[in-house]
Amino acid sequence: MPKFLAPRKSGVHRVAAIALYRTLLSQCGTIPFADEQKDALRNVVRNRFRSNLNRQGGDKLRTAFTAGYEAVTHLDASASGNEESTSLITTILSQVHTRLTLPPGAPWPPRSDAPTESPEPLPPPKPKRAPGELILSRPLPLDKLTGPVRRIPILVNANHVPILRLTKPQPHHLTMYIKRRVEQRQRRHDRKWVLHEDIALSKQEDEWDELIGQKGQKGEGKWADEQEKALDEVEDSLEREQAKNRRWTAKLSKIVDEEKALAEEEKLERKRAKNRRRMARKRERLAAEDKRHQNEERVEQDRRHQNEEKVGTRGTQAAEDDQRHQNQEVVKRGVPKLPRRTNTNKPRSETKVEPSSLFKPIRRGT
Repeated sequence: MPKFLAPRKSGVHRVAAIALYRTLLSQCGTIPFADEQKDALRNVVRNRFRSNLNRQGGDKLRTAFTAGYEAVTHLDASASGNEESTSLITTILSQVHTRLTLPPGAPWPPRSDAPTESPEPLPPPKPKRAPGELILSRPLPLDKLTGPVRRIPILVNANHVPILRLTKPQPHHLTMYIKRRVEQRQRRHDRKWVLHEDIALSKQEDEWDELIGQKGQKGEGKWADEQEKALDEVEDSLEREQAKNRRWTAKLSKIVDEEKALAEEEKLERKRAKNRRRMARKRERLAAEDKRHQNEERVEQDRRHQNEEKVGTRGTQAAEDDQRHQNQEVVKRGVPKLPRRTNTNKPRSETKVEPSSLFKPIRRGT
């Protein structure tokens, strides 16, 4: 058998397999078993041959044929009265799965360990949406959208099919919708031009019939009547599609305008909320500064009262010492001292006398 040829398409293989199949079925009726066991054994043969129908490996086919020939040997021996072969067939038949003892194509028997209780009822199916119901439900509130900011959809003319582009990349179902619409329109245009050609040929046939005087019988129309009727249907379909596209364009444009208006309102609301948060932070900061100033004034008043009490009890000298001590502590804490007041009145400039003028010769008169 050639390697490129499937075994089930080879004549030699088919003859050998069919001969073995028929021999096994005929031998199953000769063994000393009850009719039910004979039928079960025949069903086992039928099911095993059906399961091995598409096998192509040489080793697997060799194993299957060897098992079939051994089964023929044991069936012949059992029919001759060999008890060992009979007991072997009985043992094998008892170990075979119940499914193999049923006729081919019979339904599976119910499982013994299957639950007797009725299964839980399935949830009711979701109601089907009307065409375009999901997109026409926009604009949606902000809490039902993904993201903190509303994205305004874009109205796109996708090959004369109006759509709203919401996200990128484009969803697969939207791509398939556009593809189906374009292919349907192209088929209608192709049909339209074919009908134009058929109408031209039909008109020539009508002219020829008029020339030779062979008109149709009474009640029959012309050759071009059916083509013209089909052409009218195609053109009506194209016009309905254009009207549908215009209606959808108007609806989608309205959705885009509403989305823009909502986006502007939400932008203003975000700005107002930002200003409110800023004013709240400012009020908190001013309140903290007022509280700090009040605490500083309170501390200053307490210090003055303490100084007054010390002046009244310990005297002026002790109060001055305390004041000096407090000033030193303030300097240690890093508070800069006030600059000392300096005298801005500059002394008058004295006239300089040059030494050379002292030794000028005195001019005496003559």
